[in-house]
Formats: sequence, structure tokens, C-alpha cells
Amino acid sequence: MSAIIARLKVLLILCACLPGMLAAAPRHDLDEPALAAVVNGEPLSRQVLMLMHAVAVKRIPETTVPAVMVSMIEDRLLADNARAHYPIETLIEKTRVGYAPEIQIEESIVANLQAAYGREIMAAVKAEKGGNLNGIVISRHAVTAADWNAVLGAKPRLLLIYELDEAGRKAAAARTLLSYRLAGKTAQITLLDVYDAQHVQGRNRLHSRDATFAMQQAELLLERRYVQHWAKTKSGLSADDYAVFERAVTDRLVRDGWTSLIGVTSDMHHDNKHLKALAAAVTPDEVAAYYEKNRDQFKRIEKVKAWHIRTADFEAANKAYA
Repeated sequence: MSAIIARLKVLLILCACLPGMLAAAPRHDLDEPALAAVVNGEPLSRQVLMLMHAVAVKRIPETTVPAVMVSMIEDRLLADNARAHYPIETLIEKTRVGYAPEIQIEESIVANLQAAYGREIMAAVKAEKGGNLNGIVISRHAVTAADWNAVLGAKPRLLLIYELDEAGRKAAAARTLLSYRLAGKTAQITLLDVYDAQHVQGRNRLHSRDATFAMQQAELLLERRYVQHWAKTKSGLSADDYAVFERAVTDRLVRDGWTSLIGVTSDMHHDNKHLKALAAAVTPDEVAAYYEKNRDQFKRIEKVKAWHIRTADFEAANKAYA
């Protein structure tokens, strides 16, 4: 019964959000062809809309542009409401076994860019020296035993959670794995960059001092950085458009996290902190009052009467049923 009451409270929360959402209803500015909509005073360009549509049709080919715009507007309104009530770490949760929120956002941004501009990005990579990203790499530096000792300690330790202490993080930040040059500028990927980008399995590999894995992950980070740099400089998106695109991707993650947090998309029997807190706030008197008011919802069927007959064919069965 408490679960039912908790569900009702969740619906009340959703209803409470509606006035603010309606007040912030988006409008279309037809005088600016490049502008698709304005949501809460923030513009949504047609170019970003078409980018997100290109991503959507890769998953569901029949997806229309208006449907994508409606989804983006809903994402923005719901995400804004969620941010007003919860920190980002709660909405895009960092679990002990999962990725940090900023890594989840970055991965989603890169995945969307690859879905929309995959061919163009591949062509850009092939145009680099050697036909791959090795053409922009200046140097690689494998992690040595001394490096591992500085980061993880000389003696193996039993860890309940894979984390680096302050000294370990400083040592990891000082160990460059890969240097590269992009658009005339030199940059590095450090062991700390690699470490912070891992989930629990990846960190386990690093705590096992797997230097080959560390370098593979550094090269993966280079690919992500290349994709984002290409999108910012070669895709035709303006700086403002790219910021709107990043916001749209983050809005979707926040929306998904929020609906999961309040139990809207979860199985009603699934463990949910928010619903458990709501259920704990319900008193026995409230439960009793709800039961008395809704007795028809709590009928117990003790037994039923049933008959079974066998017919020669489906047509005869339908006649008998009628």
C-alpha cells in the first residue's frame, strides 16, 4: 500500500512541475530561418536540430524533425526543473562501478557526433599524415615500474574502492602517456586523464599495472578529443551552436537520470532511494485512511468457477464462446 501512495506522490511531483514548464513554453521565431525555437530565453538553432535529427534517424529511421524538436524541448524543460532540485552528481550518478558524470557526458557527446558526422570524421582522419591519428602523435611514453610505484605505491594494497590518494593523483598527472599536435597546438594525455576516464574494470586494470591497457586508453582519449575538435572547427557549427548541442546532449542525460531518480521509468519493485524516502514519510494512519477510501482496489479473490470444453476447430470454439 505504501508503494501505491508513493506512486501517487510521484505523480503529484510531476504535476507540480507543470506550471513552471507552461510558463516557460517555447516559442518559434519565424523571422529567423536559422532559429528553430527559443526555450527559456535560450535559442535552439535549426542546424543543431538537424544534427540531432541525423542522430535520431540512425536509431529510428522514420523519426521526423518535428518529433526531434519536441523531444529536445521536453528534455530542456525537464532538465531545467531537475537541476533546480538536485545536483548534477545525483542526476547523472557516479556509482562505484560506473563512469563519472563528466565522462558519461563526454562519451555521449562523442557518440552523437560520430553518429551524425561519421563519414566526414573518418575522411578527416584519413587525410592526416599516414592516414590515421598516428599522424598527429608527437611521442608516446610507456608507464614504467617506477611510475606505477609513484602512483600506486611500491607495495600492493587491498582496496575496497579503486581511488588514488592525493600523492598518487599528482604523480599520475605528471606522467605524460601521449603528446600530440592538433591545429598547430601541442597537448598531452596523462595517466591521470586515463585513470579518471575509467569505470571499475578499467581502474582494476590500471591498479594491476597494465601499461599496455593504459596506452590503449590514452589513444581512445585522443580519438575523442579529435572528434570534438573536428566538430568545433570543421563541422560548420558555430561556437554557440556547439554549446547548444552539448547542452542538448546533457539535457537528455539529466532527464533520464531525473526520471529514474523519482521512479517514473523504474520497475515499481526496483529499489529506488527517492521512492523509499517518500514511502517512509507515509504514516500508518494515512495508509489506513487510503485503504478505507479505496477498498474496491483491495479485493481478494478466494476462488472462481470455470468450465473447460474442447471443440473440433477454431470456428466452433468461437460459436461456443459467443
